[in-house]
Amino acid sequence: MPPKKTKNVKSKLEDGTKAGEMSKKKRILKDAKKEKLAEKKEVIKAVKKAKEIVKSGVVNKSATDFSSLDFSCIQKNSEGHPWNLKIASWNIAGVRAWQKKDGMKYFDFEKPDILCVQEIKISPNKLDASITDVPGYTSYWCLGGTDGYAC
Repeated sequence: MPPKKTKNVKSKLEDGTKAGEMSKKKRILKDAKKEKLAEKKEVIKAVKKAKEIVKSGVVNKSATDFSSLDFSCIQKNSEGHPWNLKIASWNIAGVRAWQKKDGMKYFDFEKPDILCVQEIKISPNKLDASITDVPGYTSYWCLGGTDGYAC
């Protein structure tokens, strides 16, 4: 008996799309779900890390651990001697916030001969004596007249 001839019929779904097209759409959706899941995992990971930071008591990420920094200078002058003048410049963007973040400890570790600070954002009458009278330094200030604005 000869084999029956069958028509090459492409299966169609109720909405008229071909089965192959539907599987492609399913793959795209599946990939999108995987990406979304990965994003959720990243968010969960970030939240967990933030909670750990809060538990550790180190909430201020911009606080600097000066003791972990190396302020030494290996450069030599033209005579081969180590440099003997250290000038530091720091845009502190608000002297009160800088002070709360232990910015004054910078003097203990860096020991600059001259420290220039910019954007202190405080009026002259509110400048704290612990900042203006640093032992071993002479202060010169150019202050704006209004709190929150730089000179």
